[in-house]
Amino acid sequence: MAEFEKFMNQRYGIIVSSDYVKAPDGDFKLYLEEVRKSSGGVFGLSNTSVKEERKKFLKYSPTFLNNISVLVSHESFPTLSRLDEINIAFASKMGYGIPSTTNYERLLKVKKDYFPEMRITEVPNSIQENISGDTNGFGFTDIHYYLEALAQGRPIKRHAVGDQKGDEFAIIMPKNSDWDTVFAEFLTDFIKTSNYREMVTKNLGKGALRMIVN
Repeated sequence: MAEFEKFMNQRYGIIVSSDYVKAPDGDFKLYLEEVRKSSGGVFGLSNTSVKEERKKFLKYSPTFLNNISVLVSHESFPTLSRLDEINIAFASKMGYGIPSTTNYERLLKVKKDYFPEMRITEVPNSIQENISGDTNGFGFTDIHYYLEALAQGRPIKRHAVGDQKGDEFAIIMPKNSDWDTVFAEFLTDFIKTSNYREMVTKNLGKGALRMIVN
């Protein structure tokens, strides 16, 4: 967003300054609602997957990251070798999910396909924090949240057999926003620059750059 401010000044001679407001209680569902009911120059900055149903009440920027959704657990779990054995390996364990997210939908699909007796606890945010504090906890999270948790020294483990690709992340705006055109102009070019790749590498590491950037 700081680069967008520079772009507006350099390209159009317009000075833009941003105020950053945390979503209420870090709650993803409330975050979506806050953006939806806003107007004007409001941007939602989070890991927001592009979903057709959300386009009914939100505008999306061009996508800027490819996500990998990873199955994670407390580090004390045995490593899962096959996803269809999760009902045995994770028996009596607790799944964590954030409602209204793609990762929650993934957890529900695993429950339906392989683990019908799975118990699920719904939380408003931070799967990795909940799991690292529960020796029986597991769930799906985004790859860069997992990498961040590792960098913080959290006791969290990735089960590679649960990796799922496909989501793309974008920045969201209210449906009535008229900032989408100029923001798309900026972002389409910015994600092609070395500055953008350096940002990803600095925050997520070179390994993440290979996985989530085209």
